[in-house]
Amino acid sequence: MSKILFILVLLCATISNAQVLTPTPINSKFLNEERAYRVHLPPSYSDTLHAQKKYPVLLLLDGYYHFWYTINVMSFLSANNVIPEFILVAVPNTDRTRDLTPTHSIMHYNGKEDEDFLKTSGGGDQFLNFINKELMPVIDKNFNTMKLKVFVGHSFGGLTATQSFLSNSSPFNAYISMDPSLWWDNNLCIEQLKAVKSLSNTKTWFMSGANNSDVKIDTTSTRKSLEMFDELLQKQPKTLRSEFKIYEEDDHNSVTLPSLYDGLRFTFNSYKITNAMKKDVTLFTTHFKQLSEEWGEEFKPSQQLINDFGYYCLRQKELNNALAFFKLNVERYPLAADVYDSIGECYRKMGNKELAIKNYKKSLELNPNNQNAAEMLKEIK
Repeated sequence: MSKILFILVLLCATISNAQVLTPTPINSKFLNEERAYRVHLPPSYSDTLHAQKKYPVLLLLDGYYHFWYTINVMSFLSANNVIPEFILVAVPNTDRTRDLTPTHSIMHYNGKEDEDFLKTSGGGDQFLNFINKELMPVIDKNFNTMKLKVFVGHSFGGLTATQSFLSNSSPFNAYISMDPSLWWDNNLCIEQLKAVKSLSNTKTWFMSGANNSDVKIDTTSTRKSLEMFDELLQKQPKTLRSEFKIYEEDDHNSVTLPSLYDGLRFTFNSYKITNAMKKDVTLFTTHFKQLSEEWGEEFKPSQQLINDFGYYCLRQKELNNALAFFKLNVERYPLAADVYDSIGECYRKMGNKELAIKNYKKSLELNPNNQNAAEMLKEIK
């Protein structure tokens, strides 16, 4: 799978680059420093032809390190209707050890003290305050966001994702924790999980583990920490979907790419739009209704997506099915000129000149610069 994804990354890179923003850094009162961040907007965000919609948000720690391949994995999956399009928010590091560890400890995973590396540890609570109370409100204010938020972290970042998960009071609904450092501070997270009474604020939890047997130091305890956490999680009341997956062919560094791919698919396992839905508007609308019920907020199919499936049916010469999708678009987006242009074409192919003319005129009324509608009206007349 890794080779296939590498090819996809190369194919998608050009499309993705144009959507990257570097907003003004946030002067954080919690961290007492300016914090930069990057935002990647999905391709449809800048689409001025179709009606705007809201997007879920994915927060990525170790932002610059994981940024580009995350963009392209998300772009590939969303382009194939496996997951929704996302706004990606990536947070780079300043003092990584300070921010991504919940308590002060100088004990490393090998059981030995490492004063130089871990001397600043223990600032995780303040970092999560920055994320929850400063960064995410800015994102919600400045972009078209849904309430749906996904938290992604690796190693110490996975530890931070776990801390957010265990708090049960963050703005995040789903987590992807990639080979997290759950060994931290004598298995602190496991003790915290034992004390948690409810995790009802979270919808999904995906955790991965890597094969780190090739390192010189025995890492049996790090794998054991992950297994213990998962076993304990399974004993919690079933208020969320969870999965723990071990990648025996990947080490601590390479595990992130397959973990992200599988984690996103697991999180949105019910999102995939099937071929049957592309031809049946009832199945299509029912699907999005069920998604909305599952996540507790409206999943609204975009004007572009509905339009694409209308033309998919049109190319298959299934005119009645195409008409049903175009009618849905007119109903959902009545102020968008493009929906009338599309349904006008469908009526024209069905031989209904009167309704074709009516809808092309409506499209021109909303957008006088619509050359296609003007040319079609001349052709019909």
